[in-house]
Amino acid sequence: MLLNSPNRVGIRNSSDYSPFGVELDGRTVSLEGYRFGFQNQEKDDEIKGESNSIDFGARIYDPRIGRWFSLDLLLAKRPAQTPYSFVGNKPNMNKELYGHDYEIIVDKSEKGNTITIRAVYYTDVKGSESFNTALKATEFWNSQNGKFKYQVTEDDGTVTEYDVIFQLTVKEVSEESKSLYGAEEGIKLDAYDDDIGNSLIVKQDAQITDQLFGATSIGQFTEIAYSRKSSDTPQHEIGHTLNLGHFLRGLMKEIDRYGTKTREPIIYSENVQQIIDFAIGKGDMSSSTAPVIKAKTIVINPKNEKLEGKIVEANDE
Repeated sequence: MLLNSPNRVGIRNSSDYSPFGVELDGRTVSLEGYRFGFQNQEKDDEIKGESNSIDFGARIYDPRIGRWFSLDLLLAKRPAQTPYSFVGNKPNMNKELYGHDYEIIVDKSEKGNTITIRAVYYTDVKGSESFNTALKATEFWNSQNGKFKYQVTEDDGTVTEYDVIFQLTVKEVSEESKSLYGAEEGIKLDAYDDDIGNSLIVKQDAQITDQLFGATSIGQFTEIAYSRKSSDTPQHEIGHTLNLGHFLRGLMKEIDRYGTKTREPIIYSENVQQIIDFAIGKGDMSSSTAPVIKAKTIVINPKNEKLEGKIVEANDE
């Protein structure tokens, strides 16, 4: 029912859907011009007819066949699943997410220009080895705030400068996930369900892949050897979740178990440059030795036409 009284809230749309998003006949009421449909996403009715094409932002979805029109950008994360499937073919259990593991927020305002790098790391309960290790590792990255600036040369030759801020946080595994799936799988599930979620778990040395110091799979799920929990390995692996490969110096340099290679726990400008470059679609892997298989998102407020720039250390100005 539509309520037109100025003192009441009007109902603009009411719809019932099949599990994959087809509007059921005779069970939809909508005001003319209302653009949104299944999962509150915008409909694209111009080509395939009313409610047969839904724009989720990254891809267009056809609810009649339960498939996307293009490949999943994160297909490397799900090799056993077709990149065209919608919500893993489980629409009664899952909801479509954007699927990014971290995000960059660019804010240009009178209060100051900032680029904020945000990510969440799910782990075991507070006080556990995993929680304390994740907390220390994220605090290291957050301590880089104030050390780097991002400079953009505008078309008129002026330079716009942004302060680079790291905002990495740690969350405990939910009781529901832990009770249903166990601690390790529950942590990974919570990370997967969070738009900018990652996981970090401390394990016995022999349980780490190839008995490495630590490992990060598909840029999101991190395991740290127990013997390395107090070293710089957790901070190094956090770097991999932010799209960094191996560099020739600093924290992201690769070392070996035999001590023939060492590194200094330092974040350099080229590291921060790569994190931002891949977020704005510029990415250049020439300074790195590891492939990038992750996706990012960037939120610009207000919208900027030009964002390509360079990182400088604050004390180099």
